[in-house]
Amino acid sequence: MATIGGQLISIEGIDGAGKTKQTELLAEKLRQDGAKVITTFEPGGGDDGVLLRQLLASNGAQKQRGDWGPETEALLFTAARRHHLDTCILPAMRQGKVVITDRFADSTRVYQGFGNPRLQLKINQLHELMIGIEPDWTFIIDIPAQLAVSRVTERSGGDARLEAFGEQLEELRQDFITLGRRHEERCRIVDGNRPVNVIANEIFEIVRG
Repeated sequence: MATIGGQLISIEGIDGAGKTKQTELLAEKLRQDGAKVITTFEPGGGDDGVLLRQLLASNGAQKQRGDWGPETEALLFTAARRHHLDTCILPAMRQGKVVITDRFADSTRVYQGFGNPRLQLKINQLHELMIGIEPDWTFIIDIPAQLAVSRVTERSGGDARLEAFGEQLEELRQDFITLGRRHEERCRIVDGNRPVNVIANEIFEIVRG
């Protein structure tokens, strides 16, 4: 596993797809195979990232996206990602570790850029200017929107941000699929409507090569 050191892997997909579980399982499998691994997440990863997460979450849960324009929200997510990069991702990669993040730039491209091609262009320009790296691997966990809603509503407390997107969730799913097909050099679309261990084994075998 020594050849895997210094990599960045992102796990993407709509809310309820099982990203967090697959992040944990991939980390466990890679560690068992001898890799040094850290797991993280967005928004809010990195030192003091919880403060940025609270700021971003407050817009979805309380303001329901009404007070911030989409450009402002894209800037905030990019700022949070830069902080995440500086305080967590890059230091770990310099130590030869595999960094697995539950969401990265593709989530901003899909969620903040949804239905707005001009903003999508700006988001990509921001990413090039302020982030400058893409994951070595991106796994898009794909599940039907109806299943995602069912899973999320079973969680304690629900998910206000998902509720705000409700009717558009299938379109967001399709945007992730389109993005994955556009970037086949790093993206793999994984059928998430299967047992978690089957999904985990598939992802591990791809990363392991």
